[in-house]
Amino acid sequence: MKSATGNRAFVSISKGDAANFLQLQLALSGALYVQMFSDGGSWTITSAATIYDDNEWHHIVVTQDGVNARMYVDGVLEAASGGSAWLADITTPAFFRVGGLRYNSTDLPFAGSLDGLKYYSGRVPSQTEITNDFNSYNGGIK
Repeated sequence: MKSATGNRAFVSISKGDAANFLQLQLALSGALYVQMFSDGGSWTITSAATIYDDNEWHHIVVTQDGVNARMYVDGVLEAASGGSAWLADITTPAFFRVGGLRYNSTDLPFAGSLDGLKYYSGRVPSQTEITNDFNSYNGGIK
């Protein structure tokens, strides 16, 4: 992800209703955060004091293993939450939007750049795999 001014949501997964969704966003403060709401509960992970709204490339990974949700930025664990709730049927989402979101019947494209999206279905990548992916990435991170 490489940021710019404008809309801050860059990945949105939804079951097709307002109560079941996950969004990865860049806050106006420059922090990264993930929000998940489902019938089973909700959780939010927010990055620490680091500002990612810096016009630089960042490698972002979000994992959820049924017990903990984690956010890794540039190969390092940035934040974690004990939120065990997850979308009930994420294997067949109604919407999987990359590069923005739809809000109140309006498409809001992400104002920035995305590259190298990976979606792991059915498994959580290890810390070693996340770090290796970051270190081998050729999309501008260095």
